[in-house]
Order: sequence, then C-alpha cells, then structure tokens
Amino acid sequence: MFLALLKRLRLRPALSATTLALAGLPAQGQYPPPGAAPPSYGIMYQGPAGMCPPGGVPYGAMPPVPFQPYFLPPHPCLPGPQQSAQPYQPTPSTQPAQPSQPSESTRPPDTSGRTDMPSPTDTFDMTGANTGQEPSLSGEQGAAGGGSGVALVAPGGYLDNPIPVSTFRLRFDSAYNLNRPDRAEYFYGAWQELGFHPHGIQGRGVFFDPRAIGPDLLPSNINYQQPEAYFEYAFLKRFSAFVQVPYRVIDFKNPQEDLPESEMKRNPADQPNPGSRFYPEPGPENTSPQTNFNGFSDLQFGFKAAILASPTQFLTLQLRLYSPTGDPGLGLGTGHWSIEPSLLYYKRFNRLVLQGQLTEWTPFDGGTAGNIFEYGAGLGYAVYQRGNFAIMPITEFLGWTVLNGFESVFAPISATAPAGLELPLTHGVEDASGNTIVNGKFGIRAFFGNGSSLFVGYGRALTGTHWYTDDFRVEYRLFFGRNNQRLIRPL
Repeated sequence: MFLALLKRLRLRPALSATTLALAGLPAQGQYPPPGAAPPSYGIMYQGPAGMCPPGGVPYGAMPPVPFQPYFLPPHPCLPGPQQSAQPYQPTPSTQPAQPSQPSESTRPPDTSGRTDMPSPTDTFDMTGANTGQEPSLSGEQGAAGGGSGVALVAPGGYLDNPIPVSTFRLRFDSAYNLNRPDRAEYFYGAWQELGFHPHGIQGRGVFFDPRAIGPDLLPSNINYQQPEAYFEYAFLKRFSAFVQVPYRVIDFKNPQEDLPESEMKRNPADQPNPGSRFYPEPGPENTSPQTNFNGFSDLQFGFKAAILASPTQFLTLQLRLYSPTGDPGLGLGTGHWSIEPSLLYYKRFNRLVLQGQLTEWTPFDGGTAGNIFEYGAGLGYAVYQRGNFAIMPITEFLGWTVLNGFESVFAPISATAPAGLELPLTHGVEDASGNTIVNGKFGIRAFFGNGSSLFVGYGRALTGTHWYTDDFRVEYRLFFGRNNQRLIRPL
C-alpha cells in the first residue's frame, strides 16, 4: 500500500503540467505570458490606482501557482441557462387598487358652519408655557372630564365666575353716595334708634324693633372702600369651595339725626316716655360723633357645583353664606346670618362671551331685613391678542329687586299711631318692598401669562333708587392648580 501511495504522489506534477498545457494556460513562473492580457480572477480588487491588476501589472504579491478557475452556482432568483429575463408585467390580479371615496359614515363632518369650533387664530395661551400642564378640555367632558381642545375663561368683573376653578383674587371697591345703607339690612344692620322707641312707617302704622343693632348715626349718604381677598379651590372639575374676606372703610356723610330737637316730643304726656320732652334713648345725643370707621366686614364662604360643563358652556349652582363677623354698630356688617343661592351661566361664541346670574339673598334674622332678588347679564369680546396678552372689554348690567323689608329715612313721616302714642315726625322708616335698582357696569380685563388677569371697571346707577351712584373696581385674579389649563386662554 505504501508503494502505491508513493507512485500517486510522483504522478501529480506530471498530471498538473499536462492539464495546464491542454488548457492553454502559462507555465509555472510565467505570469502572464508576454503580450497576453491578465486573466480574470472573478473578483475585482480596489487598489490605489484603480482596478488591479492595472495594465498587466499585478497589485501586491500574486500567487506563485497558476490560477485555477472556480465556479459558483447561479442564484435562484436570476435567470438560468434556459431562462431569459423578462420585464415585469403586472397581471390583472396584481393591478394597484384605485383609492376609494369615503362613505358618508366615514367622511369627517363639515364644520364650516360651526360657531363653537376654534378659529385658525385660536392659539392664545395665557400660561406662556405648557410645561407640566394637562391638556385643556373639549367635548361634553369639558371641565368635568378630560381630553384636549378649547380652553375657557369667564371675564366678568361684577358677575360671579360660573366655572369652578382654583382661584386667588384681590379686589378693591370704592363706592359713593349710598343713601339707604340699611335698606333691608343688605349692606349693614338697621339704624340703632329703631330699637330705642317706636317710629312711624311712611303712610302706614308703627315700627319698633328692639333687635336693631346697626349704627347710631343716620347719615344722608355714605362713601366706602372695601378691599377683599378671595380664595377658591376646585376639589373636582365640577365642584369647588371658596372663602371671601372683606375689609371695609366707611365714611358717614352729613349725619342728620344728631340734634336734641330731632327727638323732642310735641306732647310730653304721651307715650313713649310720658312726662319727658324727649323720646327715650340710652344716653344724650352725641353732637360731634365719629364718622369714619374701618375693620373686617362679614366673612363669606360657600361652594360651586357645575350642573352643565362643556368647553363653551357652564351652568353652575352656587351657595354663599354670610357670617356676622363685622361690627354692625360701626356699619361694618349686618349683624345676622344670610344665605344666597345663585344660578350662574356662561356661554362662549368664539371671541364673544356671555355671562348671566340669578340670585336670592335671604337674611336669617333682622327687623328691617328682607329678601332681595338679584339678576345680571354681561357680554365680553376679545378685541386684541398678541402672544400671552389679550384685552377683553366687558359690559354688565346688574339689578336688585327688594321683595320685602324696610329702610330708615330722615324725612317728614306721615303715619297712623295708636291713641296715646306719639311718633317722631322728622324721621322714621319706609317700606322698601318693590324697590328696583339697576346698575350699568363697564370694564376691561387684560389677560396675562400663567392664568392671571387684571380688571378695571366702573359702575353707575341707572335708576333713581340706588345703592350707590358710582362705583370703581380694580381686581387681580389668578387661576392656579391642576385644573387651570381650561381657563388659560380667552379664545
């Protein structure tokens, strides 16, 4: 076996030489032969001067043995020896489908006629930045749910805000010529002298209220300034609670019932205080009383609950309570509890905003106190906006109708008194039932970034019967918390 293997090894050079000679390839050591082109190796090498070998000169070290060709099987995706490549012809089944028209059920609705859709310029952002904020609300979810869409704002300066939202507010009022300050005990308590002795009711009978604890002065009118702080917190997107802390500075003008002769009786023998020339009072008249007082007024608190909440509409129930924290003897409060349920409304028409309010004020106690029905409406229109700044003028009308109650007056009184009872003729009370007061309010609210705004307004009495003739108001308001994103834009 060893001899056979040796013979096969000796024959390999001869077989190799014979094979090369038959194939017409160069002999060993000749690469390539003179005048012949270099053979193709089937693989192209990229060298510094282009393809290698360039011009018959090998690149780098070439193999010392002759080239032995090799073959690769054809790729299955390429045409074989019996198959030629043909251009692609799509069959009818492979023709691209034509785009279909959307059906009526899938076609998006036409919103060209909608007035509650945001306009192309509806991009005002009162925050200045949306970092960390949730998206604003849209759809029927509105402030009660989630989603994204148009934000809201209530611009009213005198009407209550119908949208429950976390709010901090500072407000300053300055009002002038309030001529019936104890009317129905709405502003402060009943004139104190009504509890000293009986007085006549104009055109009627006798009034006497031992619970009258208001000021002992009866001015012709008063002026007052009232700064106040307001804090509201939205526990839910439909519910919030609030507290309002007012501070009052009051100035009594022209006290009228401060002279002894105003309390002088015509018949000292008649009641009350028979035998005396004067009506009974706890002390002598103060001929030089103090006429300026200040201090905290009645604390107010309550809640709001939205019945209807959407991006463009709110209907809210509000309940407000007045606690007797202000001193009624100084004209700083009413001296009794009161309750005030309200129905608040908000509607937005793109740049135009409508607000409305219906309220009934009901006192829990008080001799001259009575129920008052309040109502109001307002319109605001965004006339300018740029960046994080916008201006919205607002016109509001507020009305009050006194349903029952009395008011103190310094005027000749004609009243029917029982036999033996003498009544003052220069002052007394009038029935305030049916008194209707209407005020016109005009203001401008400027919106800034971060949910803040500033309101400046003026109010004027439009009826002869009035609370005050003129009122000026300045208010700063800031929305904050997780739900303020739906109020950050006026549009």
